[in-house]
Amino acid sequence: MNDYMKEEYAWELFLNVRDNEKRAEGREEGLAEGRVEGENKLAALFSKLFAAGRIKDAEKASVDEEYRSKLFAEFRMG
Repeated sequence: MNDYMKEEYAWELFLNVRDNEKRAEGREEGLAEGRVEGENKLAALFSKLFAAGRIKDAEKASVDEEYRSKLFAEFRMG
């Protein structure tokens, strides 16, 4: 492999590493945004349940994912 080919190969490696790092950063940002959205959605559900005096439903929703999904549908929260 001549010097030009080595330099070209090194440049391609650099670009691949940089692109992978940017994709990883984007994934992390997306996951963080998703966590915040999920927390906000859950807080809004609990707020609605508390306002309706449905404390037992809030307790169950905190540990039962299927029940929580039913409540999201009931309150049309997607």
